[in-house]
Amino acid sequence: MDELKKLQNHKKELLDQICKLKDMRQGSVVEQYFEVRRKDGTMSRQGPYFLYSYKKDGKTISRRLPMVSAAEKYREQIGEFRKFEQLCSQLVVTSQKLSDIRIEEGFGDNEVKKKLRKPSSKRSKKKLTA
Repeated sequence: MDELKKLQNHKKELLDQICKLKDMRQGSVVEQYFEVRRKDGTMSRQGPYFLYSYKKDGKTISRRLPMVSAAEKYREQIGEFRKFEQLCSQLVVTSQKLSDIRIEEGFGDNEVKKKLRKPSSKRSKKKLTA
């Protein structure tokens, strides 16, 4: 029962953290530089120019960001989205553990618990011999 309470509290903490997330967006921000040949033949590096890219319907969409401050804001929002993904992943693992405990508590018979945990050995042997 102690493990159940611990997992429930962890799930609640994860959900609270998700609720506290700020604006978020998917994608990435990269810096681009351009090499330009001057009239005297020397090369000049211009930039950085910031480019925001994300996927939509299987296609990459990119657009230039006009200012450094916009690029910084986009990076913050992308960081929030990555935190969201990590928290969701942890939430799924915690929820699965909670579900396993609740299912096991629902069964009073020890043999049923053993059967739930025990992988099928017959299937494994058939694959190995085939």
